[in-house]
Parts: sequence; C-alpha cells; structure tokens
Amino acid sequence: MAGIPVMSKTVNGSIVFTKKISPFLGLVFFLLLAAGCAFFAQPVPTAISLPTLPLLIGTPTSPLPALVTALTSTAIQLPDRAVLYYLREMLENPTAQAMLNLSPPEMLRDLHLEIAARKAALESAEAQMRRAYREGGEAATLAFVPALSVARRDYEEVLARTYPLWQEYVAPLGVELPISFEARYWFTDMDFTAPQDGWIVGRQGTMLHYDGSGWRRLNSPLRDDLLAIDMISSLEGWVVAAGTNGSGMRLLHLANGQWRVEENPSRRPVIRGLRALSAQNVWLLAITPGETVAELWQYDGLYWQQRASVPFTSAGGLHMPESSCGWLSGANGDTVVLYTGNVWRSYLLRTPEQSEIRHIDFFNCRVAWAVGQNGRAFIFDNSGWRPVRPLITDDLLQVAAISRSEAWATARGGRLLFFNGVEWNEVESPTDRDLTLLAFRGRELGFAGGEDGVVLRYQGGAWALDAFPFAGGFFRPPLILNEHDAWAITPLQGIVHFDGKAWNLVSQWPDGIE
Repeated sequence: MAGIPVMSKTVNGSIVFTKKISPFLGLVFFLLLAAGCAFFAQPVPTAISLPTLPLLIGTPTSPLPALVTALTSTAIQLPDRAVLYYLREMLENPTAQAMLNLSPPEMLRDLHLEIAARKAALESAEAQMRRAYREGGEAATLAFVPALSVARRDYEEVLARTYPLWQEYVAPLGVELPISFEARYWFTDMDFTAPQDGWIVGRQGTMLHYDGSGWRRLNSPLRDDLLAIDMISSLEGWVVAAGTNGSGMRLLHLANGQWRVEENPSRRPVIRGLRALSAQNVWLLAITPGETVAELWQYDGLYWQQRASVPFTSAGGLHMPESSCGWLSGANGDTVVLYTGNVWRSYLLRTPEQSEIRHIDFFNCRVAWAVGQNGRAFIFDNSGWRPVRPLITDDLLQVAAISRSEAWATARGGRLLFFNGVEWNEVESPTDRDLTLLAFRGRELGFAGGEDGVVLRYQGGAWALDAFPFAGGFFRPPLILNEHDAWAITPLQGIVHFDGKAWNLVSQWPDGIE
C-alpha cells in the first residue's frame, strides 16, 4: 500500500511486510520507469485498441454530465443494499468480465461500461507483456511498455472520476465507501494463538477478537492504522501502529491483559517486522527508507536492545519459526540473511547468472530452502547452503518446506514443482497464472494464490482450483491452524474460514463486526 508497509503472516506464524504487487507487476513497474519520458516523444505501438464509447463524454475535470445531473436531482431514490454489494464487487475485483456480469444501477451504467472498457484494455496490454516475457524474456517486453503506459494511465484517469461519484451515490445511506487503494484494506493482519483465540487488526484502530464462538470488536488505545499483530497468548502480545499526524510508528504491548503504548526502540523510523516468541523474547526489524541497512532489536521482558545491523538492499520482513532460527525477506540480490547459532549472518548464494533469491522457508532450524530467478534452488542443512539441480529455467516464486527432505515450489505460469528428497518433479497444475502466495500445514493441506485472484488447494494428494468466496482471491497467505481449520482475511473487511472441506464467509463489508 502506498506509503504504508503492510505485514503478512506466514504459515509458521512469523510476520512479513509486503505490498500486494506480484513479481510480474514488479517487472512492469521497472520497465515503465525505464521507458521514462522518452515514451511521450515516440509513436505508440498499436498493441491494444479501445472500444468506441460514443455516450461517454466525461473528462478528468468534467465528469459525465448526465450522471452528475442524476446524482444532484431531488428525485433520486435512495440506493438499497444491493447497490452496496454491487459496489463492493466493483472495488474488490475490478476486472472487465466481473463487472459486465453484474447489473449496475441505471444511473451508473455508462460509467460502468467505461471502466470495463478501460480495464479490458489494460488487461489486454498486461497479457501481451506476460506472453512476451515468457517467450523472450525482459528484452521482448520493451515494445509493449508504451501501450501498457497508455492503458494504465487511461484506467487510472477514469477511476479518479469514478470513486467520488460512487461516494456521492451512496452518501444518503450514511455509508463510507472505501474509495482509495489504501482504504480498501481495512483488515491488515491476523494471528491465532489457539483455535479459540484469534486476533485481527486493521485501519483506524480496528481490533477484533475471536473466542471460538464468534468475532467481536475491541477498544484499541490508538486510532492509528494497526499494521500487524503477533500474539503470545490471550493476555500477552504486540501490535505495530502506523502513526498519525506526523508521529512515527509505535507499538502496542498487551501485558497481563492490559494494553500500553510504547515507542519504536530504534531511531530508524520504519518497522518492517515483529516476532513475539515469548514474553521475554520479542524481535523487531527496523529500517530507514532509501538506506541499505537493517537493524534487529530484541526485547527481553524489560528492555529493548539492538542485536545486529546487517547490509540489506530492501528488507521486507522478519521470520522466526523458532527462537533459535529465522531470516529476513525482501530484495537483497543473491545474499540471504539468517539467524542461526544466536547470530545474524549473511550468506552469498552465488549462481552463474547472478540470480536473485525470491523466497525462503524453514522446515525447522536445521532445514531450509531458498528459491529464485532462473529456476535456482538451494537447501540449507548441517552442511550449510548447497544448490539443488534446477528442473526448469523459469523463475521460482515461492517455496514451502513440508518435511526434512520434501518441498513444494511455484514457478511462473502456474507451474508446480515437488522435491521428493532426491530431485524436483513437475506436477500438473490447474492454472497458468503466476502463483505468488504459498502456505502449507505439514504434508496434507496447502493453499496457493496469485494472479487474477486464482486460488488452489492441495488436499488428498492433489492440487485443484478452490472455490474461494472472493473473486479477488487471497489478500495474504491464509493461517492454517490444522488440517480442518484455516482462516483468511480479504479486502473490505472480509473474514473467511476453512472447515476442512470448503471456505465459508464469516464477514464482509458492508456488514461489519459489532
């Protein structure tokens, strides 16, 4: 989210700050930046074409006149709940096909068609670039950068006009429409200490608690956006707060059932990770944006002390499955930083292509995996890091260590790989979409999610498309408590529960938790 780091929970219970940007979109943003201002002096390749919409005459400074007239008319009929559900779908999954399958209110129909057309053009440009990348690598995508720039600009322009008009339409209901990208993510993190003790935090001091029978809202001592939570028990835990009105990021500490506000112990202003292992062992990752240093702090039950300062290009998160091991995630080229033997160390995972490491996962403190570009995979054991012969040359996106000798990995194009202790084997995948989220609980239950809201479930020894209740898919990896119990949060206050057979909707905007 722009300007605000977002934290997510791994299957091991650690916290990682992420942005909801797929590896492919990261490439897109890089290419757009590389194109620079030179693009505007060049003719635009005709990689896409927009449908002609003669009825749409709005401009950025002059919204659709007919719609404005209708909205300001005293004869407006108050929108009903169906309209709110319609707008929820528009906010959560603004793809052209999803919108065309809905039935927009009459006075919003022209605007709906314009958004659908612009979104379809953007999707077409992105699809062409994905295809070019898979067939010819980064160099092959450069010709599509100008067309993608035009499509993205046009789509963002119509969205800038759309949100205020939607808000005006629902204003008579007294409902606040989440109109910005940041505001859509009202829930930011989730944690469970036991199946009957769950926690959710979110924007503007949102804090929920689950006691086994249902969720209820708690009073937070801060109205700041709460970015992450890591609980030790129902009476002990920590929350990271974003800070408001110029104040820096802060911490909420629950001790003996009482919340208190604490300052960031580091002089580095951004907290990128927090892991509470016990009341006397809490770790914190802090950075200064633009600087290539990450600080690690530890709380011993009384005081915070700095334990390490390590070179890191762009630290994204802190993961500690156990008190004696952990790692940092983020962009750091071919160097990984691990916590083993009570020391934070840097390890260079060199490859002929200088491949960047994309993801790390520990099975326990003695076995870990790292995967990255060009199909590179490494295993960490008693001998240190060693490469495992790659099966493919496509980029590996995620890895999940499920035993001392077995692991799953995802690659571009929805490819699924399994390491059986000796070698990698490719498994038939039900999708060709990039899978950028992967979570497992032992060998029996796993979920993968990614591009275009696709969600896969591994159960019964096979992968299949999962009927997830939200078209947008996972906001972050789900928390898998056991083979019959998993939870996930989604945009717009979405809470869903997996009962071992299917995902069930618990809550979603506009119906909130009281």
